[in-house]
Amino acid sequence: MLFKSPSYSAALVALLAEHDLGFIELVPQNSFAAELKDGITSAFRVGAREGRRFDQQDWINTFNHSSRLVQLNFVAFGLNELGHDPMLEGVWPRVNNPMVLNNIEGKLDQAQRYVKRRHGVLVRIRDSRLELKDWGLAEQSRESKKKQAQAPNLTFVGTIPDSDFSKPIEFKFGDVVIAYYENPRTLGEKVGIPPLFKYPQFAVVIDPSATNPHRLVVRVEASGIGVPMLCSLDPAGNYKVLGEWSNTDRNSFVRKVAGIVSHSLSSRSSHGADQNAQKAVIECPSCRRSLRVPKFRSGRIRCPLCQHLFEANTLS
Repeated sequence: MLFKSPSYSAALVALLAEHDLGFIELVPQNSFAAELKDGITSAFRVGAREGRRFDQQDWINTFNHSSRLVQLNFVAFGLNELGHDPMLEGVWPRVNNPMVLNNIEGKLDQAQRYVKRRHGVLVRIRDSRLELKDWGLAEQSRESKKKQAQAPNLTFVGTIPDSDFSKPIEFKFGDVVIAYYENPRTLGEKVGIPPLFKYPQFAVVIDPSATNPHRLVVRVEASGIGVPMLCSLDPAGNYKVLGEWSNTDRNSFVRKVAGIVSHSLSSRSSHGADQNAQKAVIECPSCRRSLRVPKFRSGRIRCPLCQHLFEANTLS
């Protein structure tokens, strides 16, 4: 196989691990589920940065909040730690740290085609996450799914500066606060996950009134090769490269972040206005509730309040 990107390798490893997990019953009665948990934890402890105290509970929380694609890579690390090669390939493809890769999902189709072509097997990634419990590795429970439904993406959480180490300069901008940092240490680094780049300038957009107050990260990514790039990451894990950035002035950077925030807010506002412009207000003939429905439509609709089904026409 020709050289592939780290994200492709991580996607392939996830598929190979998903295939092998199909032959393992993840229940308390299966002692291998406990061995696999120990193997995963051991592999992460070995990979953690030297000089950092390894906090196993922090790591378990990190694993349990990761996407399944990232989790499956650590399952592969655990299987490898226990001396188990992948069933479909001779060895596990090399992946250094899946937590810092931004586009594993984007490489999944390509990796699936490779596995189907080479081994005649179509492997699909399950929707649910995995979970490290006291007794071993498990499929995520319904209760855990509900708790994590609104949780920010782990990649986003891991890139937030560690407040115990990095102190920001704060700028008020409308209803939000722009917290500005220079070369911060991230929460990911706190649990032993080194970043891919240096961040000479870094801003977190904070909404103090929100349940999850961190709304956006804008940072300068410097690798030492080429021009530094201005990039953003949102709580859903959406990553954007916004262009080159060579200006080291703090005020210029903060003004740029404010412009990004302003554009984002205006885009949401205009999107909402466009949606509202395409709605018509009609009245339910049963309970008289006013309902907003799409314009230029004709057909039967159900009132969400009284469940009455009636004909509606907004063509005129």
